[in-house]
Amino acid sequence: VRGQRPHPSPMSSHDATLSPPPVAVGNSTDGAVGADDGAVESERKCCFQVGPLSFSVRCDRFTIHCRSLFGTSHSATTERCNALWTVSVGGDVASGVGNGEVGLPPKKKGIYYADQEDVGVFFGAVINAIEEQLPLWTELFPGPDDPQYNEKLKQAALSMTQRAFGDQKMAHSLIRKIEQDLLSPSQLHITILSASLLSLTSSLLEKAEISDHDLALSWRAPSSGLESALFDLLCSSLGVLIGGFVSEQCD
Repeated sequence: VRGQRPHPSPMSSHDATLSPPPVAVGNSTDGAVGADDGAVESERKCCFQVGPLSFSVRCDRFTIHCRSLFGTSHSATTERCNALWTVSVGGDVASGVGNGEVGLPPKKKGIYYADQEDVGVFFGAVINAIEEQLPLWTELFPGPDDPQYNEKLKQAALSMTQRAFGDQKMAHSLIRKIEQDLLSPSQLHITILSASLLSLTSSLLEKAEISDHDLALSWRAPSSGLESALFDLLCSSLGVLIGGFVSEQCD
């Protein structure tokens, strides 16, 4: 079966779905966001199947209630409505979760370009792009009975990592680990998917820069949140800190 999207559940439709009232997260006793400090409102989520992996991309409205007035040079508020990206992977071969938050101050020309509406537009573009790429991505994953399973998985991880990062130093250590067979099949699966989604995100921004510069500006903040979630997913799988990965101290 080629890459295909499962039948949508109430929270996996193509269009954004608003949830009931927000659900408080964390608690104030362990240092996490307290129930009185922030709440996540389930808003946008799509689920996909690619090869042996099922994965979902989700972007929630994350409301922060400040304990005192929070001010910038052009605004002051006791509440900030950010965006929280979550990329989840499941299946028999690999599993993991990555999160990335986007700060969304009030728009100001030349400084802050994105709001919740822009995040929703970017989310829709990401989902459309994923659906277009699924058949190609599915071909990256060899079947479990393929006699060259390990080698094909390794080559797919190398190819997608090089495509996503080019010659950036941060990827050199990861590439060496792949070449030296130091990653497990689970880590290789996560690497392929993370790198594929990172490459897709970069491609969307590049196309927007060519066709509509203002659109590209409004996508920079939401794209950074998705990229943060993907780095979180990848680095969690590799067992390294994001800072270590970026500074090429993964060994």
